[in-house]
Amino acid sequence: MISRNFVTASALCALMLSACSAPSTLAYDQSDAVTEAPLVAPSGPVVLTVSGDISMPNVGDQTLVDQATLDSMPHVAIDAFEPFVNKTISFTGIPADRFLASLGIAPNTPLVFRALDNYETTYTRSQLAKEGAVVATHQDGNPIPVEEGGPIRLVFPRNDGPISVDGNQWIWSISEIVAG
Repeated sequence: MISRNFVTASALCALMLSACSAPSTLAYDQSDAVTEAPLVAPSGPVVLTVSGDISMPNVGDQTLVDQATLDSMPHVAIDAFEPFVNKTISFTGIPADRFLASLGIAPNTPLVFRALDNYETTYTRSQLAKEGAVVATHQDGNPIPVEEGGPIRLVFPRNDGPISVDGNQWIWSISEIVAG
């Protein structure tokens, strides 16, 4: 009896240790459960390229994202005061912290967000989480056209954080994120 329990315990320990030694990275699925897979490689036109210090690339050493992938991720709906049009707009998008975590980006990694016109802003994932930032893909229920700052914008639902109150930190028509 002792040897049988010993064998069972040994097998269980070996199984647990093998799971611990497997490489582990984080991504979120529709139910917010943690999974261990990079985003699917794009099948449509690439709308966002993420490179640098990421642990879950999907094409070579970077992550390429198409609109279908963004649309398949868990979304939130928020109302945010848009300082450039001076009104509140309804946005739908992915919480920035969740999106960046799904790429395997560490919380304090510097992130350069670059727009189609080469405008850049720099944050960390932690700063964006604290501000409640959202990677917005829709406004007022529709995809955001490029001429209105799409297809991807970074929006801040709070109007009292150090980033959200600084109009120079708002960025739209995001085409690239460089981590590190």
